[in-house]
Amino acid sequence: MKNKPAFDKLRAVAIYSGPIKKAIQANKFKKDISVGIELSKLIAVYIRNENFDLGEIVPIPLGVKRLKERGYNQVSSFAFPLSLNFGVRYSP
Repeated sequence: MKNKPAFDKLRAVAIYSGPIKKAIQANKFKKDISVGIELSKLIAVYIRNENFDLGEIVPIPLGVKRLKERGYNQVSSFAFPLSLNFGVRYSP
């Protein structure tokens, strides 16, 4: 690779299909923030099982167009509760 990424590892918590897909779509398009809270619980279990050492939670920013369309960054709905769960800094 010419341009290596700035991270060492990449993990997926779930496969984007079935109930997970429906939940993410409800969070994304129907502004169901409660789904974000439940997703943060699922992610927290995974993080604990993998023994990740978290220093900070940074949600992936939305482009200006998407942010205007949706009215909020859906990733924040699970990133913020996740930061509270682990007692780490949240940096939107």
